[in-house]
Amino acid sequence: MIERKLVAQITRDFYALYLGKSMMGIKDLLKKYEPYKESAPVLYKLVTTLISNLDTTSDVDMDRAMHEIYAFFKKYYEKRPKDDKEWECVIEDAQKIGKRYKDSEWCRQYLIELMSIIELADKELQKTEKTAA
Repeated sequence: MIERKLVAQITRDFYALYLGKSMMGIKDLLKKYEPYKESAPVLYKLVTTLISNLDTTSDVDMDRAMHEIYAFFKKYYEKRPKDDKEWECVIEDAQKIGKRYKDSEWCRQYLIELMSIIELADKELQKTEKTAA
């Protein structure tokens, strides 16, 4: 199961690097999470997504964007969408957030990666529930 704490840690590590508050560089960030490349590729993909398209963040209030996008993730990770209608709400919320940040490619990719983690966690939970039944 993809743990929310690990997603939070990756997000914090990236944000500290972005703000220059970390001695860790991009290479160090990638190295730190490289073990997940095989065991949890979705997490490693999150790391690579966070360091991609940074040129599209120049017009974005990154403090606000990071907090809002992570709050979006937390909301839907804890209350996973159960059906197509709920997934439509997730997509709508993601689109609203994307538009607030001027359709920044970085914001869009970050939202997509977090949605894929929510979807994967939901599939893992469903599988666990089916085997327990």
